[in-house]
Amino acid sequence: MQIFSTTQAFPVETYLDHYRDRRSDPDAKANPQLQALIDNYIDWYERDLAARQMTIRDHYIVVSVAPQEVRFERESVLNKLVGVPVLETFVQTWNAPPIEDQRAAMFETLEERVRRVEAGIREIDDCQASRVDAGEATTLIGEFWAGHELEYGDMSQALRTGPLVGGAR
Repeated sequence: MQIFSTTQAFPVETYLDHYRDRRSDPDAKANPQLQALIDNYIDWYERDLAARQMTIRDHYIVVSVAPQEVRFERESVLNKLVGVPVLETFVQTWNAPPIEDQRAAMFETLEERVRRVEAGIREIDDCQASRVDAGEATTLIGEFWAGHELEYGDMSQALRTGPLVGGAR
C-alpha cells in the first residue's frame, strides 16, 4: 500500500460567490442592514482565510498486487525446485498457469485488498472511502508532480486498457 496526499487551495471565490449573489436579491437590496451584514461577512471571511491559508487535503491509498503475491492452487514437484537458484526462473515460467488465470487471481486478490482498505477507512471518524478510476488517478498523480493543475482532455482516450506486451502461451 502507498499513501498519496494532495492539497489544493480552498475555493474561496466559489464559496463567497453565493453571498455576493445574495446581495442582489430583492430582500437584501431593500434592507441596507442585511446588505451590510453580508458585506461584513464577506470581508471577514476573506481576511480569515488569508490568515489561515486554508487548504483542502485529500488522501489516496494506492492498493496493488504483484503476480508473485498470488498463490495458485497448483502444487507439484517442479514447484519445489523453485528454491534452487539456477532453476527458479525457468521453473516459475514453465509451470505458471495460463495468463488469463493469473490475471483473474490477481484481480480477485486486488478486489479483496481494496474492500479491506475501504472498510478500515470507513471505521475512522469523519473519513470516507471511494474508488478513483484510472483517468482521475492519472490526473492526480500528474498534477502532484507538476505542482499545478494540468489540462489533459479526455483521459480515457489516452490511457491503455490492455497490456503493452501480450499473447497466449
